[in-house]
This record gives sequence, structure tokens and C-alpha cells, in this order.
Amino acid sequence: MTYRTENFNLLVEPWIPVLGNDGTTSRLGILEVLNQAHSIKQIAASNPMDRIALHRFLLSVLYWCQGSPEDHLSCNPDEPFDSKYFRKIVDRRQFFDLLGDSERFYQIRPVSGSNSNSRFVSVNYLVHEVPTGSNFVHFRHSVDTVEGLCPSCCAIGLTRLPVFATSGGRGKPPGINSKPPCYVMPVSRTLAGTLRLL
Repeated sequence: MTYRTENFNLLVEPWIPVLGNDGTTSRLGILEVLNQAHSIKQIAASNPMDRIALHRFLLSVLYWCQGSPEDHLSCNPDEPFDSKYFRKIVDRRQFFDLLGDSERFYQIRPVSGSNSNSRFVSVNYLVHEVPTGSNFVHFRHSVDTVEGLCPSCCAIGLTRLPVFATSGGRGKPPGINSKPPCYVMPVSRTLAGTLRLL
């Protein structure tokens, strides 16, 4: 797969792994996932933490676009979403740029002089399974300044980190749920139905 690395806008670039109702797998951008959610069986990330994080992320995008859900659930939760809901994210597409010199998705630049400890860290910190630094107890070894992640893996790591980050280690705060949480979620026949049930 070839990526354009000058920008990588998450609305249109393929990064979310999905399994279609026809059994095919692919990666899609946010807009395609939401517009085709009725024909997608499920998020196809191999890591359960990524699956939960991507469901939470897509649900937050739906809330941002549509507002509070309707009072009544459709007789068919697996029906397509109305594409007019997604005009808001198309109008604000710059918020979904993963790379570039302007604002970036889920990222902030250290402000010079505001914090003397601000520093850039390896992108490998986004993925728990990739050891960083000199962590020699892992079977997979990487070199932070040499090996990196593809843009898709970076985006998935950015959605997973705030949900599953653990506390400890050099004063880093825990994720949004404090302790590592356990999640239970209802599942429908399609991604559209699952998102409606959540």
C-alpha cells in the first residue's frame, strides 16, 4: 500500500481496518466507513483495544456531527446513516490532518519556553506492543530513532492511547478512564447497527 505522506487526511486516506458483509477486508477513511457502515460487518483490527478505541472514536465523530441521538431507535438499526450528517466534518477537514505544519489530529506541539521538559518522543510510544528505548524483555525489538510506524498505525495508536493509557512511568497520567478499563459493547449485524446500539 502506498501512502501520501505530505498530509494524510484521516477523512479520506485508508486507515481504519474493516470487514465487509461480503467477507472482504480493507482499510477505509472516516467518511467511507460512516457512509458504508451499513455494509460493514465490523472493525477488523486484530487488537481488541484498537477495536474498542475505533468504535469509541467513530461514535464520538457521529455525536459531533449529529448531536444527541434521536429519541427513538429505528426499527432497523443496520440501516445507512444519512450522509447529510457528515457535512460538518467535511467542512472541518483540517482537524483530521495527521501530518503537516498546521494543527494535527490529536497532537500538540510543545510550546517553547512554556515547559522546560517538553520534548519529542518516538512514535513507537503509541503502540503498546512495540517496546521503546532499551526494553529488552520483549520478543520484538525496535530502535526508536530508526524504526517507525506507517500513518495508519499512527492514527490507530492516537485513538487508542487516551482510552487505554496506564499511569506511572515518568509522571505520565493515566487515560480518560483512570485505570485500564474493561469494556462490554453490544454488537449488531453491521457497524451501523453497532454504533447505534452504543
